[in-house]
Amino acid sequence: MNSILEEFGKKIAGRWAGAVLFPGVLLVACLATGILLGQGRALQWEIGFGSAVRLAGSATGPQLFSVAVLALLFGYAAGLLALCLRGLVVRVAVSARPRKIIAIRASRARSRNPNQPEPYLPARLTVIGDIWRNVGKRVEVQYGLDLLLVWPRIWILVSEDVRKVVAESFQAYREATLVISWSLLFLASGAVWWTSAVGGALALVVGFRRSGASARGASQIIESVVDANQVSLATSVGVALPQGRMTPNEGSRVNNILRKRSVVD
Repeated sequence: MNSILEEFGKKIAGRWAGAVLFPGVLLVACLATGILLGQGRALQWEIGFGSAVRLAGSATGPQLFSVAVLALLFGYAAGLLALCLRGLVVRVAVSARPRKIIAIRASRARSRNPNQPEPYLPARLTVIGDIWRNVGKRVEVQYGLDLLLVWPRIWILVSEDVRKVVAESFQAYREATLVISWSLLFLASGAVWWTSAVGGALALVVGFRRSGASARGASQIIESVVDANQVSLATSVGVALPQGRMTPNEGSRVNNILRKRSVVD
């Protein structure tokens, strides 16, 4: 057990360093470089490098240690800020407002594909939000199930291996959205050093693409888990399936049971 916990701790520490601490220290380094160079000499690396060497040469050992500790602390603080910002990024991505932008997205989707079913038209601010919404819509249309309601029950029914696959896919999505939040911080640091804003813009594109791909992959896995366990879910709550699979009628009965309402035959 100790070896398992130790290995788990190493993985968590490695992910934390790669996704939070290292970008935070890099952000601090960009800000320090911007302060040394200024916007007008942003690309004159030799000046910044020379200034850093002179400062390091004139500093004592304790001073250098203090600078290193401060850099780690500020990097850690930046990491916490990025984690908080990720929550805002996710909420904006799945937001149902502003309605005018969503209406424009829906109109364009309808013009590209006139045969697209109405329930699957864009109804969120971003493609990422539509991906998460549509997985629930597909489950509702096919089975009549409320995904948010039934998912905790299905989670109990599935094996540990399935839970691991779902958790890993969702973790990939979380890490991708963290890239977006970091990109916003680097874009903001462009006020001190415009070069870091260029890197932030590139990271924003990469983060958005990764977030869309990982959200699509995670949502497909979640939908597949529902497909594979809809019969087990009905059986676990005592709802018979005359057709051997769940239909919207049986799905509605399952929802009523899970909401602790009376079942209407």
